[in-house]
Amino acid sequence: MKRIVVCNDGVDSANKGDQAILRSMLPVLAKRHPLSSIQVFSYSGTRSPMKVLRLVRALSRCDVFILGGGHPFQDLTSQAFLLFGLFLIGIAGCLGKKVFCLGVGAGPVVSFPGRILTGPMVNRADGIGVRDRASRDLLKKLGVREDKMRITADLAFTLPSAGRDRACEILKAEGIPPDGSPAVGISLRRWFHFRHRFFPRSPGRLSPKEEKRMGEADGVLVRFLDFLMRDTGARLVFVPMRKAGAAGDYGQDDDLYSGEIRERLENPDRAFVVRGDYPPGELKALLGTMDAVVAMRMHALILAASSGVPVLGISITPAKGEGLFEVLGLPWGFLPVERIDFAALRDRFSMLWRQRAEIGDLFRGCRETWEKRALSNFDILPPPLQGPPGPGWNHSGPACIRK
Repeated sequence: MKRIVVCNDGVDSANKGDQAILRSMLPVLAKRHPLSSIQVFSYSGTRSPMKVLRLVRALSRCDVFILGGGHPFQDLTSQAFLLFGLFLIGIAGCLGKKVFCLGVGAGPVVSFPGRILTGPMVNRADGIGVRDRASRDLLKKLGVREDKMRITADLAFTLPSAGRDRACEILKAEGIPPDGSPAVGISLRRWFHFRHRFFPRSPGRLSPKEEKRMGEADGVLVRFLDFLMRDTGARLVFVPMRKAGAAGDYGQDDDLYSGEIRERLENPDRAFVVRGDYPPGELKALLGTMDAVVAMRMHALILAASSGVPVLGISITPAKGEGLFEVLGLPWGFLPVERIDFAALRDRFSMLWRQRAEIGDLFRGCRETWEKRALSNFDILPPPLQGPPGPGWNHSGPACIRK
């Protein structure tokens, strides 16, 4: 292997999950293919005609194209999001390049173009590492050949932690005192505003139905978090995995949403929102100091579980609920966001809290297995080719980032 092009959102996304995936992927690629040149392009950020042309030009000159990890095969955020990934697979295949999808998730795919095109286009890939069984089953239903797919795990399971000392420094900097009480990490995001539009955009004015669903969900979360604090005596530490970068980031503004929920709590002085911008390895260290974590963000769950911390998920797609928690070995550890209510959250968290020592032991015992499954994504790649990259290939160290 001489020239590798990777398309992954961790290049320029504010989403710490995307960043965690890329920071887990690149060191392994560089180690396994030391003589290869690696160029990384943004997935969501490559939308202007010039950026698309730059990416296609790189594809024309590479030997291997890698899409992923992450969740490229879904049209909930927009149909264009899915179709762009299918377009890249098709272009690379037509150019005669080896194409691989590593650590990918799938679903939902409900649009007519998505359901018609996903199977034929994804079948053009030479190998697909699917991070959970629910995603594999959906891709199979959409027509992707089973022999093309291998069930692996999310690449972020291999992300190194910055360590407990760094986590303590962060807690001190954030003004979160070590008062001897338990701490529960919370990672929330807004929901119920995505509409399977063709192009992604801010939701603008919400429909009455959307406003009602969001208001009900907010009320359930506030009531549940009040119960959690009273029942366990714990402090809450809100850990935003995606901070707002602009006014149009509605739905991608975990920091603002966490602050809104905190202000509605009975005892907001016992709840803290992490304000600093920390890399994924430091967030993993921070989550690793918690006694439990409740999260809507999938990678907050992965970083906490791989640190041995019991987790309760509020899943936004089947792959991020059923799929992830099958990997974790805790099939009852999540609730779909569409079905959350106070009693269900209370009962599920109470069960988790009673069994937190056993669940922590389970997770620590599974860490090596999760890491091996994540690393098996790279086993579907061809062996390294000998020799340096060909003439005209722009190479700057092990990974040359292109936004």
